[in-house]
Amino acid sequence: MNLRLKVFIEYILTSLASSAIDIAFFYIFLKELDKLGLHEAVFLSTILARIISCIISYILNKKIVFKSDGKISKQLTKHIILTVVQMLLSASLIYFVNVLFKANEVIEKMAVDSILFFVFYFAQKLWVFKDEQID
Repeated sequence: MNLRLKVFIEYILTSLASSAIDIAFFYIFLKELDKLGLHEAVFLSTILARIISCIISYILNKKIVFKSDGKISKQLTKHIILTVVQMLLSASLIYFVNVLFKANEVIEKMAVDSILFFVFYFAQKLWVFKDEQID
């Protein structure tokens, strides 16, 4: 199998695992915050779930996908920055999609995050783990 394709498939699989964790925690936090009557429940749930999935995503990408021996502090800092940008984009887009369509927040989140998936694959490949490039 082509090495680039193998890396991308591994990224898809680790992303699916991270996404499943993200969605599960999003659902849990959303239900709990809704009980408190918080208007910002979607936004806060997205942030809290993303913090958890960020840590798992970094570990999986470092060990499985990019098989990186790079400095953890440098890569983790970049990964956190990228995750914050992705999280803010995701939360904002989910909020606006929900205002427009008033559908199920979990389904809206899945749609938004699926689109962001491709953008942030290249960001990780070209910025976070750039020293581990596959030519």
